[in-house]
Amino acid sequence: MRAWWTALLFVVACSKSDSGDKNKPAELPKESAGGSGTAATGSGGSAAAGSAVGSGSAVGETQRPPLPKLDVPARLEEVGTKFDDSLALATKSGSQAAKDKCADLEPLYQPFCSSGMAAAFLSKKGAAAKDFEPTMTKLDPAFVPVHCQSLGFAVEDSPKLAAIAKDLATDTCRASFWDGHGFFRALSAAGAPTGVCRTEEGKAPDADACAKQAEALAKADLPATSCDAKKGRIPAGMEAACAHGVGRSLVFMMNADAKHAIAACASKTPALADACISGVGFVMTFPMPDRTDVAFDVMAGLETRTKAAFARGVGRALATWKHGDAKNLSNWLGALSSSERREADRLADLHDKCASYYDLDKCEWQPK
Repeated sequence: MRAWWTALLFVVACSKSDSGDKNKPAELPKESAGGSGTAATGSGGSAAAGSAVGSGSAVGETQRPPLPKLDVPARLEEVGTKFDDSLALATKSGSQAAKDKCADLEPLYQPFCSSGMAAAFLSKKGAAAKDFEPTMTKLDPAFVPVHCQSLGFAVEDSPKLAAIAKDLATDTCRASFWDGHGFFRALSAAGAPTGVCRTEEGKAPDADACAKQAEALAKADLPATSCDAKKGRIPAGMEAACAHGVGRSLVFMMNADAKHAIAACASKTPALADACISGVGFVMTFPMPDRTDVAFDVMAGLETRTKAAFARGVGRALATWKHGDAKNLSNWLGALSSSERREADRLADLHDKCASYYDLDKCEWQPK
């Protein structure tokens, strides 16, 4: 399991880079810390804020303060390291040792550390899937749905895959489990070519190579080929959850380039393409709740249907943080303009009204 996460998720998809101060939770700057960035890395300006959510210059409105450029691949690598270290420690020394280590981390990184514990759960002799949620609720009750994703990733292609999912206690965890398995399945299906977007230290990614990779992945129709219930791989009704996991994996494959990840979500089944794009939105938000401006800048350049799908993932990520750590999320969202902040709150609240964690049809969002 650990080899899959390290080799495919972070070593293949992300560049080795310094993950020091620039990946710590952002503090609201008193003055500009840098120039403009791209949609994939976040922008210091406030023009995108207006185009993202239709903000104006009404009296009392605040603009987004200048923010330093965020190295998104480095942030993803950093949260992956927290996952990896916790997985290794939990496997070797038990969940309590990993829990103690997680507690010492900044709040931003604690869910990813706890997810490492979750991935190690079934490695212990006698561990049963029916006990997973009760155990994780005791260890880290704030982010259990995310931990269910990690379990689905960790079991890989186990012959007991379906039985493990069936024995989970709740439908929400079960859907998240298939989300995690979709993540694994997409990485497995894509294989070695996922390395072409990886950057060597000190070198920019090859834009042409990344574009060609996205085109090849789009032709492969990963959402459908990875999540086709008719082939017996995924239970009927869990296809969207699986495709959401495919989208999450594509962000890593494409070196955090949201544009290419969205392009790679192409599918002959529109609902699965939408769920995949929602997964992209989730990953462009959940590891960076202190820099939600990154996701808003991506949304600003999307056409209506794609924007709606992407925004559902943003809402899902924000709602997950809201339930898990509302106080810190509120502080982090202070880095947005007032109109963006209202939209972030609206998306999180709207997601709470969905019939289920992955029910996209009943979680409709339209740009204002």
